[in-house]
Amino acid sequence: MNNSLRWLTVLFLLVSSAAAQAAVIGKVLLAAGDVSATRGAQVVALHNGSAIESGDTLRVGKASAAQVRFVDEAIVALRPDTVFRIDEYNYQGKQDGQEKALFNLLAGGMRTITGFIGKLNKNNYAVRTPTATIGIRGTHYNLVQCDGGCLNTDGSHAPAGTYGGVYDGSIAVTNQSAQHTFGAEEFFFVSSPNTPPQQLIAPPSFLA
Repeated sequence: MNNSLRWLTVLFLLVSSAAAQAAVIGKVLLAAGDVSATRGAQVVALHNGSAIESGDTLRVGKASAAQVRFVDEAIVALRPDTVFRIDEYNYQGKQDGQEKALFNLLAGGMRTITGFIGKLNKNNYAVRTPTATIGIRGTHYNLVQCDGGCLNTDGSHAPAGTYGGVYDGSIAVTNQSAQHTFGAEEFFFVSSPNTPPQQLIAPPSFLA
Protein backbone atom coordinates (compact mmCIF):
# COMPACT_ATOMS: atom_id res chain seq x y z
CA MET A 1 0.00 0.00 0.00
CA ASN A 2 1.50 3.38 -0.99
CA ASN A 3 1.63 6.33 1.40
CA SER A 4 -1.27 8.21 -0.22
CA LEU A 5 -3.59 5.21 0.00
CA ARG A 6 -2.47 4.54 3.56
CA TRP A 7 -3.29 8.11 4.62
CA LEU A 8 -6.64 8.00 2.86
CA THR A 9 -7.46 4.79 4.74
CA VAL A 10 -6.46 6.33 8.07
CA LEU A 11 -8.50 9.46 7.32
CA PHE A 12 -11.54 7.37 6.40
CA LEU A 13 -11.27 5.42 9.65
CA LEU A 14 -10.94 8.60 11.69
CA VAL A 15 -13.95 10.21 10.01
CA SER A 16 -16.00 7.02 10.44
CA SER A 17 -15.02 6.82 14.10
CA ALA A 18 -15.93 10.46 14.70
CA ALA A 19 -19.30 9.99 12.97
CA ALA A 20 -20.03 6.92 15.06
CA GLN A 21 -19.21 8.83 18.25
CA ALA A 22 -21.32 11.82 17.15
CA ALA A 23 -24.29 9.52 16.63
CA VAL A 24 -24.39 8.58 20.33
CA ILE A 25 -27.02 10.76 22.01
CA GLY A 26 -27.45 8.93 25.29
CA LYS A 27 -26.76 5.89 27.44
CA VAL A 28 -28.93 3.24 29.03
CA LEU A 29 -28.92 3.67 32.80
CA LEU A 30 -31.04 0.59 33.40
CA ALA A 31 -32.20 -2.25 31.17
CA ALA A 32 -34.18 -4.85 33.08
CA GLY A 33 -35.59 -7.76 31.11
CA ASP A 34 -36.26 -7.56 27.38
CA VAL A 35 -35.02 -4.18 26.12
CA SER A 36 -33.88 -3.51 22.55
CA ALA A 37 -33.38 -0.83 19.89
CA THR A 38 -34.40 -1.14 16.27
CA ARG A 39 -31.59 0.69 14.44
CA GLY A 40 -32.08 0.71 10.70
CA ALA A 41 -32.37 -2.92 9.66
CA GLN A 42 -30.82 -4.19 12.92
CA VAL A 43 -32.33 -5.07 16.28
CA VAL A 44 -29.80 -4.40 19.02
CA ALA A 45 -30.21 -5.79 22.55
CA LEU A 46 -29.72 -3.03 25.12
CA HIS A 47 -27.98 -3.44 28.46
CA ASN A 48 -26.82 -1.12 31.22
CA GLY A 49 -24.41 1.33 29.58
CA SER A 50 -25.51 0.67 25.98
CA ALA A 51 -25.36 3.62 23.58
CA ILE A 52 -28.52 5.24 22.21
CA GLU A 53 -28.58 6.84 18.75
CA SER A 54 -30.91 9.29 17.04
CA GLY A 55 -33.46 7.35 15.00
CA ASP A 56 -33.55 4.39 17.42
CA THR A 57 -36.89 2.80 18.23
CA LEU A 58 -36.68 1.52 21.80
CA ARG A 59 -38.79 -1.49 22.71
CA VAL A 60 -39.45 -2.70 26.24
CA GLY A 61 -41.04 -6.13 26.67
CA LYS A 62 -43.41 -7.50 29.24
CA ALA A 63 -42.20 -7.44 32.85
CA SER A 64 -39.31 -5.24 31.68
CA ALA A 65 -38.19 -1.63 32.18
CA ALA A 66 -35.59 0.82 30.93
CA GLN A 67 -34.09 4.17 31.84
CA VAL A 68 -32.11 6.36 29.44
CA ARG A 69 -30.02 9.45 30.12
CA PHE A 70 -29.58 11.74 27.12
CA VAL A 71 -26.56 13.98 26.59
CA ASP A 72 -28.58 17.09 27.57
CA GLU A 73 -29.16 15.42 30.99
CA ALA A 74 -32.78 14.48 30.26
CA ILE A 75 -33.86 11.18 31.79
CA VAL A 76 -36.59 9.00 30.28
CA ALA A 77 -37.97 5.94 32.08
CA LEU A 78 -39.94 3.44 30.00
CA ARG A 79 -42.48 1.01 31.44
CA PRO A 80 -43.26 -2.54 30.22
CA ASP A 81 -44.76 -3.01 26.74
CA THR A 82 -43.48 0.33 25.49
CA VAL A 83 -42.41 1.40 21.99
CA PHE A 84 -40.59 4.74 22.03
CA ARG A 85 -39.02 6.24 18.90
CA ILE A 86 -36.39 8.97 18.78
CA ASP A 87 -37.38 10.83 15.62
CA GLU A 88 -34.77 13.58 15.87
CA TYR A 89 -32.25 14.59 18.49
CA ASN A 90 -29.43 17.10 18.44
CA TYR A 91 -27.48 18.68 21.29
CA GLN A 92 -23.89 19.86 21.05
CA GLY A 93 -23.44 20.86 24.68
CA LYS A 94 -24.43 24.50 24.24
CA GLN A 95 -27.30 26.70 23.10
CA ASP A 96 -26.75 27.22 19.38
CA GLY A 97 -30.30 27.21 18.00
CA GLN A 98 -29.86 23.71 16.57
CA GLU A 99 -30.77 21.80 19.74
CA LYS A 100 -33.78 19.54 19.14
CA ALA A 101 -35.56 16.62 20.77
CA LEU A 102 -38.50 15.03 18.95
CA PHE A 103 -39.82 11.77 20.36
CA ASN A 104 -42.75 9.49 19.55
CA LEU A 105 -44.52 7.36 22.16
CA LEU A 106 -46.14 4.72 19.97
CA ALA A 107 -47.27 2.40 22.77
CA GLY A 108 -46.84 1.92 26.50
CA GLY A 109 -45.68 4.61 28.88
CA MET A 110 -42.86 6.94 29.85
CA ARG A 111 -41.87 9.27 32.65
CA THR A 112 -39.31 11.99 32.07
CA ILE A 113 -37.40 14.84 33.60
CA THR A 114 -36.52 17.10 30.69
CA GLY A 115 -32.97 18.32 30.15
CA PHE A 116 -31.31 21.40 28.71
CA ILE A 117 -33.11 21.21 25.35
CA GLY A 118 -36.50 21.67 26.97
CA LYS A 119 -35.17 24.53 29.08
CA LEU A 120 -33.20 26.32 26.35
CA ASN A 121 -35.45 25.91 23.33
CA LYS A 122 -38.97 24.83 24.28
CA ASN A 123 -40.16 25.11 20.67
CA ASN A 124 -37.73 22.38 19.61
CA TYR A 125 -38.95 19.76 22.09
CA ALA A 126 -42.01 17.55 21.55
CA VAL A 127 -43.36 14.09 22.27
CA ARG A 128 -45.93 12.79 19.81
CA THR A 129 -48.52 10.16 20.70
CA PRO A 130 -51.29 8.69 18.53
CA THR A 131 -53.70 11.37 19.82
CA ALA A 132 -51.67 14.52 20.55
CA THR A 133 -48.35 16.34 20.62
CA ILE A 134 -46.82 17.27 23.96
CA GLY A 135 -44.78 20.45 24.25
CA ILE A 136 -43.02 21.46 27.44
CA ARG A 137 -41.69 24.35 29.46
CA GLY A 138 -38.94 22.44 31.23
CA THR A 139 -40.67 19.95 33.44
CA HIS A 140 -41.27 16.52 34.96
CA TYR A 141 -44.23 14.57 33.59
CA ASN A 142 -45.43 11.14 32.47
CA LEU A 143 -47.50 9.71 29.63
CA VAL A 144 -49.30 6.42 29.05
CA GLN A 145 -50.75 5.37 25.72
CA CYS A 146 -53.63 2.99 26.40
CA ASP A 147 -54.92 0.75 23.64
CA GLY A 148 -57.13 -1.58 25.62
CA GLY A 149 -54.49 -2.83 28.05
CA CYS A 150 -54.84 -0.31 30.89
CA LEU A 151 -56.82 -1.53 33.90
CA ASN A 152 -58.65 0.57 36.47
CA THR A 153 -58.56 -0.37 40.15
CA ASP A 154 -61.88 -2.21 39.79
CA GLY A 155 -60.43 -4.39 37.01
CA SER A 156 -62.27 -2.67 34.16
CA HIS A 157 -60.44 -1.55 31.02
CA ALA A 158 -59.78 2.15 30.71
CA PRO A 159 -60.90 3.89 27.50
CA ALA A 160 -58.26 3.99 24.78
CA GLY A 161 -56.24 7.17 24.42
CA THR A 162 -53.35 9.14 25.90
CA TYR A 163 -53.18 9.77 29.65
CA GLY A 164 -50.70 12.06 31.33
CA GLY A 165 -49.74 13.87 34.49
CA VAL A 166 -47.48 16.81 35.36
CA TYR A 167 -45.34 16.83 38.51
CA ASP A 168 -43.32 19.99 37.94
CA GLY A 169 -43.53 22.83 35.40
CA SER A 170 -46.18 22.67 32.69
CA ILE A 171 -46.92 21.00 29.37
CA ALA A 172 -48.99 22.00 26.34
CA VAL A 173 -51.14 19.20 24.90
CA THR A 174 -52.11 19.91 21.29
CA ASN A 175 -54.07 18.01 18.63
CA GLN A 176 -56.32 18.78 15.67
CA SER A 177 -59.10 19.91 17.98
CA ALA A 178 -57.51 22.15 20.60
CA GLN A 179 -54.55 23.01 22.81
CA HIS A 180 -54.61 22.89 26.59
CA THR A 181 -51.86 23.66 29.10
CA PHE A 182 -51.59 21.54 32.24
CA GLY A 183 -49.53 22.48 35.31
CA ALA A 184 -48.10 20.69 38.32
CA GLU A 185 -50.36 18.07 39.90
CA GLU A 186 -52.77 18.17 36.98
CA PHE A 187 -53.75 15.12 34.94
CA PHE A 188 -55.37 14.70 31.54
CA PHE A 189 -56.81 12.36 28.95
CA VAL A 190 -57.00 12.62 25.14
CA SER A 191 -59.24 10.03 23.48
CA SER A 192 -58.46 10.79 19.81
CA PRO A 193 -56.66 13.28 17.53
CA ASN A 194 -59.97 15.08 16.98
CA THR A 195 -61.08 15.26 20.62
CA PRO A 196 -59.97 18.12 22.92
CA PRO A 197 -57.70 17.20 25.85
CA GLN A 198 -59.71 16.92 29.04
CA GLN A 199 -58.55 17.41 32.59
CA LEU A 200 -59.03 14.54 35.03
CA ILE A 201 -60.10 15.04 38.62
CA ALA A 202 -57.61 12.45 39.81
CA PRO A 203 -54.95 10.29 38.12
CA PRO A 204 -55.96 6.75 37.12
CA SER A 205 -54.08 4.05 38.99
CA PHE A 206 -52.17 2.84 35.92
CA LEU A 207 -50.62 6.28 35.44
CA ALA A 208 -48.39 5.78 38.50
